[in-house]
Amino acid sequence: MSLVELRGVSVQLGQVQALRQIHLALQPGEIVTVVGESGCGKSTLGRAVLGLLKPIAGQVLYQGQDLFAPGFRLSDELRLSVQVVHQDSYASLNPVRRVGQQLAAPLKRHKLTGDVHEILAQVGLTPPEYFAAKLPFQLSGGQRQRVSLARAALLKPKLIVADEPVSGVDATLRLAILDLMRRLNQEGIAFLYITHDLATARYLGRGGRMLVMYLGQVIETGPVEDLLDNPLHPYLQALLAALPPLDPRRAREVKPLPLRSLDMPDPTKPPSGCSFHPRCPYARERCSQEAPPLRELQGQQVACHYAEEL
Repeated sequence: MSLVELRGVSVQLGQVQALRQIHLALQPGEIVTVVGESGCGKSTLGRAVLGLLKPIAGQVLYQGQDLFAPGFRLSDELRLSVQVVHQDSYASLNPVRRVGQQLAAPLKRHKLTGDVHEILAQVGLTPPEYFAAKLPFQLSGGQRQRVSLARAALLKPKLIVADEPVSGVDATLRLAILDLMRRLNQEGIAFLYITHDLATARYLGRGGRMLVMYLGQVIETGPVEDLLDNPLHPYLQALLAALPPLDPRRAREVKPLPLRSLDMPDPTKPPSGCSFHPRCPYARERCSQEAPPLRELQGQQVACHYAEEL
């Protein structure tokens, strides 16, 4: 049985349909990475998985139970099984409570046993007594994010939704945070990792699955390595072409994909047919008239009429 499953989920936020017909099944211990530009629906997908947004269509299932079924009440067990790590580590922590107090509070609230000092040591905050006595503003961004991960892991969840957890962290500390998440995954915690950084997506998500989102839709999905090494959709090809090569001597050889437009369409007035066609350099008349379904191709799934030819 899937840990969390979205079946044809659509979410409306004001005048914007932020998610459109999303299908996702998260298995125990799995890492699923979600990538795309700002405004594509990545964070909305994370909030849907957390059960914070009621869909206008489809179902959100926790271990087979429909979260929004009439009369359904979320048990403490299910509530604790899914935790979140936010992008802004400072805003997610209480600025006037010490770290030790903030970690101890959920244990007391849910009558759980746990050692605050032990979890601080596990996330690399040593000596733990020193950090337990600190206020959030006295810590660096990387240290605060470790506290956030410690707070999530302390409750022994089955899934952590990590929404851009390293975007506000110094580059020198990103690998340490990602390695910590990887270790938590090896201990059995599944991750939904939301990011716009394809390099961290490859590093953390290796061996797992990736979803590429555009205007609230999944337009390509499959194993992380396969998608990044052999992108089938023009959108993912464009994202990868914009990255600098690892070898600076090849910088002049790599040319960006010439998009017809650099701007994402107005989400309140999404394009007809394929949502990417106004920007796609390969778009044809069919693309503006007929929305491509997500279909199997070379062991991946891609929503493009002409993916075989690209």
